[in-house]
Amino acid sequence: MEIPDYINFKDLPSVIEFIFDNFSGVVVFDEFQNFSKVKGSIFSDFQRLIDSKNNSKILFILCGSYIGMMKKIFHDNKEPLYGRRQAEIRLQPFG
Repeated sequence: MEIPDYINFKDLPSVIEFIFDNFSGVVVFDEFQNFSKVKGSIFSDFQRLIDSKNNSKILFILCGSYIGMMKKIFHDNKEPLYGRRQAEIRLQPFG
């Protein structure tokens, strides 16, 4: 997907909302745990969009190298994205 030049995003949630509204397919965010450094409430924003746009045809692949933080984001029942993970792959170092 190519984003037209005339579109300006005010913040990270508006980028994610644009993706939900205008795209179908696979979207990969690497080092997802670092999104909170850009905007502290990004995981809550992401949860709101996932819940409100549940008819979306997007597969998000959210990767991160900081295992502890990724576990907290998706496994801690106090976190906004808890229960929204559909699959998990734990990659081991290649031989």
